[in-house]
Amino acid sequence: MKRNHYTWTKEHQYKNIQPTIFVEKLLCDKYGHIPNDYKLHMINNKLALVYCSIDREGMNYRKIYDPSWNNNGIKWAPYGTHDSKRWEGPEIDKPENFSHMIKLARILSQGFCYIRIDFYELDGKVYVGEFTQHDQSGNSLIIPVEYDLKYGSLLTHKVSDRNIPY
Repeated sequence: MKRNHYTWTKEHQYKNIQPTIFVEKLLCDKYGHIPNDYKLHMINNKLALVYCSIDREGMNYRKIYDPSWNNNGIKWAPYGTHDSKRWEGPEIDKPENFSHMIKLARILSQGFCYIRIDFYELDGKVYVGEFTQHDQSGNSLIIPVEYDLKYGSLLTHKVSDRNIPY
């Protein structure tokens, strides 16, 4: 509550906000486990990739899939952690409601050249989690570097015509 997130991330949306604590219901499956986290990265209102945080209470690993649910061997992590065990683990099936997640992400990403929207799937329902405009403050590398360049080249920066609150 005493530290301004902006001072160390330089993420502008945090610069002038009043710190607040809020509580939300913890999502758990019938076994009491937290569901997988599907982070949809939207570039110019189109799905570019899905960063999955899998089995956080067990193996706690990551996989990245393209919009057709192919794993192209992409790793996206802070410097020095690309070769960690965080990337080791079995492939996962595409979520049952993946097309619905994409549809929602397209609605929610309007007006942003880039935004990450997190989803959870639990008991056949889709839940929206965090939105972020600066994944890892924009300071992490995507490897292989060809994908870093590919996704970066897709960005178009223009002034939005939407009435964004800041």
